[in-house]
Amino acid sequence: LVTERIAYGDGTIAPTCEKGFDHELPDAHERYLVLTKSLAALVAAHKCGDLGYEIESTFPFAPSAPLSRIPSQVEAQLDQLATCIAETAPNLFPEWASQPDFLARFRADVLFGFEHVDELARQLHADVDYVGLCHPNLNLDNAWFWRESDGVLHAGLLDWGMTRQMNISQALCGMLMFPEPETYSELVRNVVDTFVTEYESICGVRLE
Repeated sequence: LVTERIAYGDGTIAPTCEKGFDHELPDAHERYLVLTKSLAALVAAHKCGDLGYEIESTFPFAPSAPLSRIPSQVEAQLDQLATCIAETAPNLFPEWASQPDFLARFRADVLFGFEHVDELARQLHADVDYVGLCHPNLNLDNAWFWRESDGVLHAGLLDWGMTRQMNISQALCGMLMFPEPETYSELVRNVVDTFVTEYESICGVRLE
């Protein structure tokens, strides 16, 4: 109902974009930085109490339950993914992604992550400054964008269904699922720097 009220492509409002089609947008990186500022403003408003104190009961912090073992389907899913990348649709991936040594290392890294997921979760939630109310799925299609008369880009956020308290880095990771591999590292640095600066300017907390 909210989305239907947005006049995509009308006036100053940018046309809608498809999920995962970042490569077709000349201003994709600029859009991500605007979303980063929006996320920082949301988390800072929560931390400063600007959303009201009932927010803690409406969106309570609920860490996931510990994993006693690696889910049985994970290894099978990794095998399916490797087959897809190397054999079924290698043209959809960078050439290096279909090499056996990369796929073996990727598989080992994912399994290592599952083996230590509870330890990782404890580390992510150990410092309260790094946990706050987040939109966990800020892909470019979950927002609409427009420019004011001064040329500055702004964004409104959609798809709030999974909104919850979580580690900030997890929310940023969820946002950055679709940028092109060649520019990903630079974008991550810019996003982290932008978030830290914006967050501190609003609530006075300086994150590492």
